[in-house]
Amino acid sequence: FGLLLLGISLMFDGALSACQGSIKRSSGRHRPPTAMEFMAYTNSYAFLFLLPACIVSGQLKNGMSLLLGDGGAGGAGDEGDAAAARRWILLLNATAAAGQVFIFLTIHCFSSIMCTTITTT
Repeated sequence: FGLLLLGISLMFDGALSACQGSIKRSSGRHRPPTAMEFMAYTNSYAFLFLLPACIVSGQLKNGMSLLLGDGGAGGAGDEGDAAAARRWILLLNATAAAGQVFIFLTIHCFSSIMCTTITTT
């Protein structure tokens, strides 16, 4: 099952690589986006795509309850649990953002295929 998921991931990496390569080549009228603009566009799309799913599934309500300390998903939380959750989420987001910067800079300076090679080997 893992090899199937790896194959699907590489297939999408290849498709995305072709799209990003064509976007990076300037047509003369527009400049190509920078690495940070690529990252902002990708994150904006993910936010717009996933927000309705979070609302429909109830995960947004549960997550906000956990972060605000009013019970969370299990119903037995306090402000100490909420503070710990906020610290862990902040750490997770900081490390994810740093990793994302390196990935998008690799794509921008080299190519998507190079990034795929680096991240899968």
